[in-house]
Parts: sequence; structure tokens; C-alpha cells
Amino acid sequence: MATTTTTTITTTSSTTTTSKRYLSNFLMAEAESTLSNVTSIHTQLQSSLYETQNTAQLKALDKHSALLQELHQRQAAPRRRSSSSVAASEAAAAAAAAAEAAAAASGGGAKTATILVSKSKTKTGLPLLLKNSINN
Repeated sequence: MATTTTTTITTTSSTTTTSKRYLSNFLMAEAESTLSNVTSIHTQLQSSLYETQNTAQLKALDKHSALLQELHQRQAAPRRRSSSSVAASEAAAAAAAAAEAAAAASGGGAKTATILVSKSKTKTGLPLLLKNSINN
């Protein structure tokens, strides 16, 4: 009987050690998966932010270029008015409009990032990722 009990205890101890190792590996793999998801979301947010800033700068540059073209056309056109101060004020107004358009385009609208997670938690205690999105 003593031999059987010893064998049973040894087997149980061995099983417990194996299940602890398995659980530890499982938790580690799940934590790595969660980290991978978070890293992916972070990368998407960064690339979206870069694209948004780049787009806003390109729009500002396009508006500024169009206003500069208009200013050059006004200066090259035959002057109907004899007063040079009127032409100067028109040029100043066009330059101010170009600067204002560039500032408005580069300061653009707010962006929101939405990450939906489940109320239930994984075995590591972290929430489950359901959906992520980036809105302009």
C-alpha cells in the first residue's frame, strides 16, 4: 500500500508540474498575442496619423499654390486702376488668404481612434479586442 501511495503522489506531482508548465506557456502565448494586437493597433494609428498630416499639408500646399497663381495673374493682367495702392492691397489680401488657407488646412479637423474591447477578460486579465477603427 505504501508503494502505491508513493507512486500516486509522484504521478500527481508530475502531472501538476506538467500542467503548470502548460498553463505558463499558454499564458505567455496569450500575452504575446495580446501584445501583437496592441502593437498592430499602434502601427495603424501611427500610419493613419502620418497619412492624415501628409494629406493636410498637400491640401494646404495646393490651396497656397492656387492663390499664388491667382495673385500672379492679377499682377500680370493690364491694370484697370491707376492707383498702385489698390494693387498692393489686393496683393496683400491674396497673400493673407493664402496664409489663412494653409493654416486652416494644416490644423484640420480632429481625428478619433476607437478601440472596442470586450468586458470579459482573457486568462491574462486583459480585455479581448473586438474592433478598432480610425475616423476622420
